[in-house]
Amino acid sequence: MIIEKDVIIPVAPLRHKCSDNSNQETQCLYGEKVKILKEGEKWSYCETKNDNYKGWLQNKHLGILENFTHIVSSLSTYIYSDPDYKSKKISVLFLNSKIRVLNEDKYWAKVELYNNKIGFTFKNNITAKNKFEENWIELAKKFIETPYLWGGKTSHGIDCSGLVQACLQNAMPDFPRNSNEQQFYKSDYIKDVSSIKKGCLIFWKGHVAITISDIEIIHSNIFHMCVKIEKLKNAL
Repeated sequence: MIIEKDVIIPVAPLRHKCSDNSNQETQCLYGEKVKILKEGEKWSYCETKNDNYKGWLQNKHLGILENFTHIVSSLSTYIYSDPDYKSKKISVLFLNSKIRVLNEDKYWAKVELYNNKIGFTFKNNITAKNKFEENWIELAKKFIETPYLWGGKTSHGIDCSGLVQACLQNAMPDFPRNSNEQQFYKSDYIKDVSSIKKGCLIFWKGHVAITISDIEIIHSNIFHMCVKIEKLKNAL
């Protein structure tokens, strides 16, 4: 019997080996569900439920959460102790984190966190789980100047395929993590085109970029070591 658990910290590194010194393969965000394939004393070998990515997570970063109702739709959002921006900051959650909202008023959402802890976040920074972000190109632009980070998936650090996945994941929860898998992903949202236009994904070996016009792309890359917009011809 395979056990499923949830990530209970804002960002949990999924590593190649069960060591803090091992390469970060990707990151798992708060509320992300994983299958436990092999459980050890301090680490578990896991498979992410959405994109089937495998690696090692620390057991202390995993637990059981109530079913989520909302998704963080801004690059990040603070969780406060009270519905007051001057109150204590409990945590910060990132785009695509899954949270359980208990109730809302005009400005604030009351959130249930791990171990029944209660916090509050700004209502405009979250969206209902079945409401999709349609303007994913503008979402990608919000990551401009975010540092390049191998395996990163947040506004604190992101890689090329992480940027694409982060911007598409709300509409396509099972969208793959790596560019070589993204290239062959099939969906009603994605289709092959005969000419480059806004909203295309362009692939190189081990790299992917998003077109924002027929001549410009946005991508997280190691040349600039951050997310940049540049001319497609300069990147080829």
